[in-house]
Amino acid sequence: MIREAIATLSRNSGDEPVFKCTGRLIVKNFGSCVPNIVSVQQGIFADIPRTNFNWIDSRFFGASLTTWRVSLGSLGELTDDNKGINFEHELAGAVNLAASNPEISVQNFRSKPWIVGQSGSSGKFYGTGLVERGKHIFLRPVDRLRRRIDSEFSG
Repeated sequence: MIREAIATLSRNSGDEPVFKCTGRLIVKNFGSCVPNIVSVQQGIFADIPRTNFNWIDSRFFGASLTTWRVSLGSLGELTDDNKGINFEHELAGAVNLAASNPEISVQNFRSKPWIVGQSGSSGKFYGTGLVERGKHIFLRPVDRLRRRIDSEFSG
């Protein structure tokens, strides 16, 4: 579906950012997550983890159209849950490879995405519990500082 959407946007500018968010989910703090994007010919925007770089949350991430076409166009082709290769591993591999290219800017979200909704896989509800809301509210200042320091990911 992502490839079809990107193909539909083929006439648009290459620096236009396009974000993917899993269906049934909403990013309540979208505006505070996404960096101020002026013009990034080749860029990726994601919730880059602090340690486990072989897995990136695929519920919400984005890239410039050029990057979707060049670096992320084949996402999903290698995914095989039965072999332990899920989409999040494949996304992490693509992001790490892109980050090694000096022409591509890989940026961490400015804030931890506050994802709310129901998982299509497990049926689990995200972002609605008191504990989850408390974590988001009370840990946000420390997390934003970390993200400001680690704003650009270099793989």
